[in-house]
Amino acid sequence: MMASAQPLWWFALPLLLLPIWWHRQKRQRIKSEPLATARFLPAAPPQTVRIWRWEDLLLLALRCLFLIALIGWLAAVSMPWRGDTVFIDPALTAREQAAAALPARGPAAGPASPAQAAASASYWIEQQVAAAGMSGAQRIALPANALQWLQANEHAWRPGARLLILAQSIPMPAQLPPLAHMVDIRVLPPVVAAADRAAATAADRAATAATAGRAAPATASAAAAGRAATGAAAAPATGTAAAERPEHRIALSAPPEHLAAWRATFAAFESAGHGRYIIEDKPGAGTGLIVWDSQAAPPPGWHAPLWWLPASAPLAALGAREPLAKPLTINGLTLQITDSPRGRLWLSPALPPQNADAARALYETWQSLTRPAQPYPLPAQQLPPRRSTPLAMPGTPPAAWLAYLLLALFALERLITHARRR
Repeated sequence: MMASAQPLWWFALPLLLLPIWWHRQKRQRIKSEPLATARFLPAAPPQTVRIWRWEDLLLLALRCLFLIALIGWLAAVSMPWRGDTVFIDPALTAREQAAAALPARGPAAGPASPAQAAASASYWIEQQVAAAGMSGAQRIALPANALQWLQANEHAWRPGARLLILAQSIPMPAQLPPLAHMVDIRVLPPVVAAADRAAATAADRAATAATAGRAAPATASAAAAGRAATGAAAAPATGTAAAERPEHRIALSAPPEHLAAWRATFAAFESAGHGRYIIEDKPGAGTGLIVWDSQAAPPPGWHAPLWWLPASAPLAALGAREPLAKPLTINGLTLQITDSPRGRLWLSPALPPQNADAARALYETWQSLTRPAQPYPLPAQQLPPRRSTPLAMPGTPPAAWLAYLLLALFALERLITHARRR
């Protein structure tokens, strides 16, 4: 029985109608003895009348409670059914699907070398599965928070089952969970990941070059048309590559003498490959930052998760009720932080940045304080079993008291049935 199907036992509650029907149909047979004087009376069939006694009602209640307790015990008890299992990270599968979606290698690219074939995610997966001796094991996708999920659902695996995890990267938890099975964790080597990226880039460039070569015209007029068509075809590709970069929408309000410095700062962020920065005059639904470089009060409808303000900004107009905290110095940038109903406020006398070092300090501070820290990757290792039995199935109470209840109900039912017959 699958662990996820255990609650289906509650659909057996209509079985409670069986003891009720049985009690209504059952008739107690009483042995009759013929009387000497009754032989002179006319014959008549005996008539029996069912009279419910307290023993019958008590027996019916006990038997119904026994069935309810039995169904509840079956719904709470998990019976392990899984054997050896290989968990494969969906990121590895997505990597192979992306490689398969690329155009086929042309004649100019030549056949794949053995080293290139060996440095692929699919080859690495099959190699690790064969090395672990689990070629016939079931393969399932690795869920998020793999170790915590495995601890909560470990009851579905039989004792002695082997678990193999193949992942591109697994965040290291603060504490490794105690498991009842041995878990072998293997992480994709960086060499294989780099080889996959290089192969995908080379195949993409080869396909682009082959397409451009086939589209080359023979005449001047055809060449002009070909250049126009190539430009039109390259524009969506460039747009697609740009769309993959994260977009940052910035609402900028600054005096004319500061506009050039702010635009140069965000242009430097974009040229360094940190995404696309779209500067707008007023915030919208996707605005993540408002730069208010002015002494005037901002419009009442402006809201954003983060504000950059000069040191002399009017905090009362923004609804800031808490006093400013002690100035912090992060990456050489003096900064004061407070919260308001319109968003978090950053105040600094160094805004806008006047040179490259100040812009770099502002960007590094922005990233370190607003983006979550990246988890440390878990290295490849084998986790030995640290528990004798898995944890109970989540969301269900312990079934031990149900077993004792079943035993008590069964004993009472047998005792009353025996006493009733005497």
